[in-house]
Amino acid sequence: MGWNVKRKRAASFGVLAFLAALAVCRPQAVLAFQTSRTGTLLEGRWRTVSIERNGKLITDPGAIKGMRLVFEGNMVIIAGLYGPQEERCSFAVVNTTSPKQLDWTRPNGTKVQLLYELRDDALRIAFPFAGSNERPRVISGAAESRTIVMTLKRE
Repeated sequence: MGWNVKRKRAASFGVLAFLAALAVCRPQAVLAFQTSRTGTLLEGRWRTVSIERNGKLITDPGAIKGMRLVFEGNMVIIAGLYGPQEERCSFAVVNTTSPKQLDWTRPNGTKVQLLYELRDDALRIAFPFAGSNERPRVISGAAESRTIVMTLKRE
């Protein structure tokens, strides 16, 4: 067998090995891309414009004043939601579900499971009631939903 034939076979084997590895790894690569892309889309400062709980819409600026989220990398800074102090939480998004999922981990290690939707410069996040660790099923603050929906606008 000549040198050129061996080179062509080796090159063909390398291409096939690469394609096989890509096929196996592709789902994780796609999820990682989607996660980083959405993380980038959430990046920035968001101010709360309304909260819906038990079917009641709260838009009073005095009640929601100071409630803000700031997404930076894989961290979210939460102001005014868990008290007067700011909290830095790590977060992760899952884009393969509908609605999309957002999880953040508070400094004390508590994991909060959320749903979110992002449309243009409007972000809606569904939280479970305090004391619940169950992820909301829908983004709705309707009565009996046991969910709080926060609507935020990009600053």
